Amino acid sequence: ALGSRIVGVLKQKNESPVEVAHQVCIIYAVVNGFLNDIELDKLPEFEKRLYEYMDVSGYDVLNAIRTTGKLEKDTEEGLKKALNAVKAEFTKVTE
Repeated sequence: ALGSRIVGVLKQKNESPVEVAHQVCIIYAVVNGFLNDIELDKLPEFEKRLYEYMDVSGYDVLNAIRTTGKLEKDTEEGLKKALNAVKAEFTKVTE
């Protein structure tokens, strides 16, 4: 359930810690139900794709989180759009 998903996305490899702005994005996705229909064993791949997407297309969202330390309303809207885009592409590829 939710606890398993949170633990799944928070597991970090020692050699590659996850940046706080990325953590905010993935935790937001879990807590707000974006990943409910993604199988637990596919979460690491989704997470990887999300970070790659955010680094390129969601840079403004990441930068806003980094500079303000908050998830303001505009930033949240940008994050929702990014999550929907990544989820649509991920679902298409993994079906």
